[in-house]
Amino acid sequence: MKSSSILFLFLLAIVGFSFLSVNSVSINYISKTKSNHALNGNGAPAGRTGAPGETNCTACHNGTATTNSAINIIEVSKDGQIVNEYVPNTVYDVMLEINNSAVKKGFQTTARIVSSNTTAGTLQAITPSTAILTSGTKQFINHTSTSNTNSQFFFKWTAPSDNVGEIKFYVASCVSNSNNNDSGDLIHLSQHSFTCNENSINELNKNSYIYYQHEKNQICFSKEMIFQNVKVFDFNGNLLINKNNNENLSTLNWKKGIYFIQVNSKEKTWTKKIIIE
Repeated sequence: MKSSSILFLFLLAIVGFSFLSVNSVSINYISKTKSNHALNGNGAPAGRTGAPGETNCTACHNGTATTNSAINIIEVSKDGQIVNEYVPNTVYDVMLEINNSAVKKGFQTTARIVSSNTTAGTLQAITPSTAILTSGTKQFINHTSTSNTNSQFFFKWTAPSDNVGEIKFYVASCVSNSNNNDSGDLIHLSQHSFTCNENSINELNKNSYIYYQHEKNQICFSKEMIFQNVKVFDFNGNLLINKNNNENLSTLNWKKGIYFIQVNSKEKTWTKKIIIE
């Protein structure tokens, strides 16, 4: 009887030890998983900028986001000159600064057309300190693991090919307290607006025989030239429209994509690429 009791206690001890070991491994795994997810040291998942319809860094970091924060500074420049207006199809240098002395910082930003909340132009990473993310048709740029101690980040932005009205850069930055979990970090949200330089549009249009007016959903042709023929091709080269006048073309019902407009006169043939976004 005594031997049976000892055997029972021995087996019970083994079961208890095994249970504690498995529990310890599970808790440790969950803790590490949460910590790694919360830190996002290599950049946040797409859609964390605070743009309309999106979340921000508080999706992973505990705390309340500060809106309209002056901590986030964006400077868009061309040839060293800071601008607050864009010229279509122009490449700009962008500097984003997180004005805080914390050791670890991160950000995500996106450029959007205000009227449609669609991607405005193209972002380009130019150093290992930033990386491009996409989600569907939306584009984002993030910090990376090599730059999460930086205060300034540099990248390029190409403006849309046409006047799309007001554009906003939505920025979400995270100022980390480096406590290795998701608590106590500070989130700052900001919006930075840019409008189209109308003078540049007028000048471009004056010197162009074909131009796209995004805000009016139409392709326009110079009335100063007598055209024999106008053709519209899709990206695959299929002929969609063939007409013999220079009346404006409505693009209201055109699908999103790339089109080529070919204009023929007695003297010359012009072809212009149009992007419907």
